Amino acid sequence: MAAGDVPVPGTPPRVIGVPRARHNNLPDVDVDVPLWRTVAVVGVSGSGKTSLAIGILYAEGMQRFLESLSAYSRRRLAQAQRPDVERIEHLPPALALRQRPPPSSRCR
Repeated sequence: MAAGDVPVPGTPPRVIGVPRARHNNLPDVDVDVPLWRTVAVVGVSGSGKTSLAIGILYAEGMQRFLESLSAYSRRRLAQAQRPDVERIEHLPPALALRQRPPPSSRCR
């Protein structure tokens, strides 16, 4: 949420809120990812795109999914470490991520 926004009880969330994300090269950043929209994470090399998408959002979603399984099922699956964030708000149970390189700028 933007500064000053107050959630109205009973309204669906509009963003996945990630305050104080600390993972690899993300130094305590606050991020709001819009829900119900296609979102592209872009930036220069080394800016933390993969750390945010895979290391934080995907990892936390996987942890929450694994916690919903029985103890027997959890023992059968490899578990990743939880991301270093203060909290993640409104993360949906299914999160689709696709990583692909940008199109080549060379002429063929």
